[in-house]
Amino acid sequence: MDILPLDDPRIASMATAPDGTIYGLLKSGARRDPGGPLTYLVTINPTNGNVTPVGFGPTPVNLDGLAFIPDGLLNCQSVLD
Repeated sequence: MDILPLDDPRIASMATAPDGTIYGLLKSGARRDPGGPLTYLVTINPTNGNVTPVGFGPTPVNLDGLAFIPDGLLNCQSVLD
């Protein structure tokens, strides 16, 4: 999957999986899109900071938080603007 060019990209949240993999929410800062900002779930290489896309978040849901629960499942949080 290719990550489309993002306007003002930023990592909104990060969480570390039990196996040490770092996940993040990569978001576009643009809010002019009627569907909301684009959000991608990515892995982050701790050595060089490169991101690898895993999938993308549903729109218009605004995903803002990540956390792993004790059984290893990744949870996402949505915050209403």
